[in-house]
Amino acid sequence: MESGKDFIFIRILNLLIKLKAWSCNAGFAFIFLHRIHIIELVTLLSNSEFKRED
Repeated sequence: MESGKDFIFIRILNLLIKLKAWSCNAGFAFIFLHRIHIIELVTLLSNSEFKRED
């Protein structure tokens, strides 16, 4: 019975590790694909900051 529980626990743990790795890769891919949009967003934010100062 204990070995069965351990097996299920290991399976769940491996699944979580794979899920975390996938989500990290997806995050990096998202940032890589949208880096131009991020740069545009940052410039827009910085422009609005300068406008607030005036």
